[in-house]
Amino acid sequence: MTSAAVTATAVGLVAGPATPAQAIVGGHRASENLSGIGAMVYDHNQVPDWDTCAAHPLGSDENGQTRFLVTAAHCVTVMPGPQSQQVRSMTDDGRTRYEKFRRAAEKAGKTTGDPGFSPGAAAGLHSTPEDPATWNFMYGNVNRFAAEKAKIKRFIVPAGWAWGEKDEHGDVWDQGLVEMEEPIQVEGALVAPVLPWAPVTLQGWGKETPNPESWKGPLGPWLKETDVRVTARSECAAAGIGRDEVCLGTPPDRGGPCMGDSGGGGDQRVGPYVVLTVLVSRGTAEHCGTANVATSVWAHGRWILSQIHAADSQTRVAVADPAQIREAAARHHATVPAQTDFAAAG
Repeated sequence: MTSAAVTATAVGLVAGPATPAQAIVGGHRASENLSGIGAMVYDHNQVPDWDTCAAHPLGSDENGQTRFLVTAAHCVTVMPGPQSQQVRSMTDDGRTRYEKFRRAAEKAGKTTGDPGFSPGAAAGLHSTPEDPATWNFMYGNVNRFAAEKAKIKRFIVPAGWAWGEKDEHGDVWDQGLVEMEEPIQVEGALVAPVLPWAPVTLQGWGKETPNPESWKGPLGPWLKETDVRVTARSECAAAGIGRDEVCLGTPPDRGGPCMGDSGGGGDQRVGPYVVLTVLVSRGTAEHCGTANVATSVWAHGRWILSQIHAADSQTRVAVADPAQIREAAARHHATVPAQTDFAAAG
């Protein structure tokens, strides 16, 4: 990656960031791990390395290593039970989104519980991180069984994440960070705002069949991918799309992300460069092969940088060169996406 392709952040950023989806329905087998995508695994049902979500490495230090990942918040937080105080206090709109997350998380093998109160959570609505002790990150190979394995130190959950309840700005905050026990040698993702004119390449190890009746047992070994398009937000109304989210349409083969693909990208291209723009959050129906809601990575750039910088001031997060985005937009007669969040952080 050349210096012309990126702008470094975290030390000081220059202005120019209902069904989670065994391996993508439709599409084809991937030949490379775009934006460093890897699998989040834990011990479950007496199965070691049970795959539940995907994640992407962010940042690098002077040695080209990183110990931070970005994934979906619902992948790494304890799910409150339907009768918990947290859920009972939700708005009707929030409970609709909660049900999307609840069905998806249960299908992924998680258990429900009434979480404790996280010190940094929003008043009245609390999201407790999962216990990282049995979790690992598998990376560096499209066959997750042949991948490198790294232990996880902690999950960092934004205060705004409340299992479907929007904050005062209309954001859902289905995005969290993962800190590794030790740095890993992997190239961090190049982050950019969503490019509405460009196809979105979705990758994951999630389920390959659309119907829930077939979603039994652990996920398979091979990373798959498919291309979708950003579509009208109204197509994701059933999933309660938030201000910080985008709606992804359905490809011609009626495929797309499925159970197990949550937290993975959303990669697009700016010239010769692959950029990470979104993370799979949830679908609009119980089965797969529908429009899907995805979280904009860029939307929470300030929070991402503040958390990484607080843990390690030397880690730098790479973002796409704003000039290249403007040039790409001009070629497609499109509007340049807003870049205020990452530009103002650091």
